[in-house]
Amino acid sequence: MTVAILMLAVSSVAGESPPGLSLRPAPLATAEQVSLVRAELVCDVTAVEPGKPFRLGVLYHIKRGWHIYWRNPGDSGVPTNVTFKLPSGWTAGELQWPAPQRMDADMIIGYGYADTVLLWATVTPPADLPADQAVTLTVDTDWLACADRCVIGQAPGLALSLPAGQAKASAARDTFDQWAKRVPIPADAADSPAKVTVQAEGQQVTVQLAWHEAVTGVGVFPGTGPNAEVEDLREQSKDQHSTITFSIKPITGIAGVREADRAASSPTFPLVVAGKTAKGQPVSVSVPIQIPLAPTGAAAQPDA
Repeated sequence: MTVAILMLAVSSVAGESPPGLSLRPAPLATAEQVSLVRAELVCDVTAVEPGKPFRLGVLYHIKRGWHIYWRNPGDSGVPTNVTFKLPSGWTAGELQWPAPQRMDADMIIGYGYADTVLLWATVTPPADLPADQAVTLTVDTDWLACADRCVIGQAPGLALSLPAGQAKASAARDTFDQWAKRVPIPADAADSPAKVTVQAEGQQVTVQLAWHEAVTGVGVFPGTGPNAEVEDLREQSKDQHSTITFSIKPITGIAGVREADRAASSPTFPLVVAGKTAKGQPVSVSVPIQIPLAPTGAAAQPDA
């Protein structure tokens, strides 16, 4: 991909992972520390128009054999972090996470990305942006890269300067469009790739998907946060039907979900189900799963 003014490549700054984060902790040679992940700040326009949204994100180039992590890293790992530092009056929407891959190692299940991935948000400039004012947008990002060991990487201060003017498509527009196809579609959206039903009895959940076309290689990725854990996850798929069963273990204590805390704590988490059509096109759907309330009198569980 051609790197122009709209693509700024910044090499990662890496160091050894802290205790407990490595799948198989081992010393890392200094020569490898700067070559595992490279981050580029990219956007899909050549200029900024007042009040007109555009996409801004980080494109990660990951060394072969290594991976970084999804919003829920799984049994081990750390979510990739992207922080948008925008001028006053600008806003950034929710970070968009393409459906991940499953990364297994020694009975440890992880969810993440290999080779390349684009994480982005929709950014909106203020409606009163001066027509002759150029703007510099800044993003900080950090990640954990893992293979047979894990390495912390970061790219602080990725910066991109854009002039004011007509927001034409940039060279990165196609890259955004391709990765947008991998972002899970909400189950209740008109363009959802499947009809989804969810049945819950206490902590036991069954999810049925009737895909609009046959899907293969189905993967299931629970986007749980600090309020719950998913256990005994099972998936069966055939032709246009997938059945997923699991149990939810609500976490009590500081991050617990109780009736009194429901307004302050997210009562659901996204369950991402992804696969490929017969033509090899990626499809994925995001299913909201209700987190059962922890009993009011439940004792707080100590942190692991």
